[in-house]
Amino acid sequence: MITVRNVTSGKITEFTIRYGGTDQPPAVLVDGSKLIVESCIITGAYYSGIQVRYGGCDVLILSCILRENSQSGAFFLDGAQGTLRQNEIYGNGYRGIEIRSEADPIVSTNNIRDSKGYGIWVHDAGKGVIRNNTVITNGSREIETGCTVVLEGNVMFARVPPAVVSLDFPELVFVGYTVTGKIHFSDPNGARRVRGPGRCSLKLLP
Repeated sequence: MITVRNVTSGKITEFTIRYGGTDQPPAVLVDGSKLIVESCIITGAYYSGIQVRYGGCDVLILSCILRENSQSGAFFLDGAQGTLRQNEIYGNGYRGIEIRSEADPIVSTNNIRDSKGYGIWVHDAGKGVIRNNTVITNGSREIETGCTVVLEGNVMFARVPPAVVSLDFPELVFVGYTVTGKIHFSDPNGARRVRGPGRCSLKLLP
């Protein structure tokens, strides 16, 4: 396990971090730090591959492989910020990426696949910009009520219904968005609304 706490500037590059323990820490824990994690392989954690938490945290996770961790590949929480960009995130136990409790990362140009649960799960007042990712997963509901999220240019595939994005939040902005799966639209009074497990107003932008 690697722990980084209260670091103002740091970088971890080209490491393979394979956690073989049976207790529950993440393989990489970043608390309140500014850090770059680049071209690493993070695998085998009993909990999350990398966990980023607390305000003041700003972590760039770039060109990494986050695979076969028991819970999440990457987990942002408790007001943390950061960017996940151009990563391969696959085969994780429950979520590819999890965001909660006022965390507000940018998730961009990642390939996220083969999670046993959700590809991207935003819940408990999580925030973020989720942009230009490809998500292939068996998961269902991804973004829950009370979260503030912008989805832009993602392609999401569900292998089994319901769709990988079962919409269950009050309002969401879509930009250049492609979804495949079981989602139904109607157009009452010129305003698009989703009908299904959740009901929400959508703003679809070109």
